[in-house]
Amino acid sequence: MTVPLHAVKIVDRNKAPRDFQSRFLPRELSIWPRMKHPNIARMIDVFEDISRVYMILEYAENGDVLRYIQKSGAIKDHLARIWIRQVGDAVRYLHDQDITHRDLKLENLLLDSCYNIKICDFGFVKSHSMKELSKTYCGSKSYASPEILRGEPYDPKKADMWAMGVILYIFITGKMPYDESKGNSGVLEEQRKLSFPWHKFKYVTPDVKSVILSLFRASYTERPGIHEVMSLEWMRKGLEPPAAAEPEGAPGGKQSPVSIQNDSKLDIQREFATALHRSRGK
Repeated sequence: MTVPLHAVKIVDRNKAPRDFQSRFLPRELSIWPRMKHPNIARMIDVFEDISRVYMILEYAENGDVLRYIQKSGAIKDHLARIWIRQVGDAVRYLHDQDITHRDLKLENLLLDSCYNIKICDFGFVKSHSMKELSKTYCGSKSYASPEILRGEPYDPKKADMWAMGVILYIFITGKMPYDESKGNSGVLEEQRKLSFPWHKFKYVTPDVKSVILSLFRASYTERPGIHEVMSLEWMRKGLEPPAAAEPEGAPGGKQSPVSIQNDSKLDIQREFATALHRSRGK
């Protein structure tokens, strides 16, 4: 009998900041277990002792996307589309329930046995996201939108969209779009210019460049929402699945295609296998 593997996230109450324990940890423990989507890592159970909280999580055996990109470099247009589509499907599922992640980054994108994306770590999750603008400046500077870096109240859904732009840029180029070592002012200047060396990246096409730049719109009021992004031609190209039921827990009345998973697409599996073989041969 094969015993399934699980991951464990441990929060040490003696070391975690009190603000985190009082504000953020309760949200994570309340919201994450309710999330039922194929591209969100499931929280299976949670328990605690006198000093620690233990979250029992779905195990993703292929690590995180950061390590994958560090090893293999930029990924081809088709593979980038698969992964950002999976991220987008999960983000759409969250946003449709008025939930925002607020810490989307490569380290929080895990890979299962078939190299499907699994979003994890809901430490900065926020519900009721449209009641008012957020004033908590959380997440990673490299993925933060201009309004966050300026210390302004922000729309958390549009901040998630900016982070998706950073993720897609890294997928297709293998590089970070902004240099956080320059500090907030330096990153803001880079965000204003959007002067990227596109010609150096062999997998950048005009269509994917257009998607990235739309997500990098400086004004969050002009930045597209998740439904608009998911309807873009590049996002839909060659990846529309047959009609099927929505992910468990999705709000009623939403007519959105389900996430494309690699275990049901043999051609995608072959492409991933080819890419892995190529990267291991470097």
